[in-house]
Amino acid sequence: MKKIEIFENERATGYDQFVEKWIPNYHYFMDHLPNLLIETNPKELLVVGCGTGNEILRFARSPVDWKITGIDPSPDMIVHAREKLKDYNNVELIEGLITDLSADKKYNAATLLLVLHFIENERLSELLQEAGFEKPLRFFQSSIYMGWITQKREC
Repeated sequence: MKKIEIFENERATGYDQFVEKWIPNYHYFMDHLPNLLIETNPKELLVVGCGTGNEILRFARSPVDWKITGIDPSPDMIVHAREKLKDYNNVELIEGLITDLSADKKYNAATLLLVLHFIENERLSELLQEAGFEKPLRFFQSSIYMGWITQKREC
């Protein structure tokens, strides 16, 4: 794995404006994200690299009752996410790495959007499948970012 990249100061403060400018149809793609996982039950979602909470906000606002855990290694990004999501009781935010999460806690869906360019593709797929998820599907890619989505395999 590449070194962990921390977003701090202006990089964290300006993140929302950056992604809106550099990712085509960013809001459209975020607004439709909850529909991609609508059939997941129970609705327990892990958002890896949650940043400022943009995708969590879409799930928290959806008419479906999600229980959401967001994790990000960047303290400044978590500060922005906490402010953005302070009115939602179904959201837990953790400053840290996925290796910091309890191995006993299970999620039925995970999103890893705009962060996977930090992990090599083959290794990511192996890790998700070992954890009982379906092979991830790349559903978004720009010149600098890509998005993947997966869900728990049915038994």
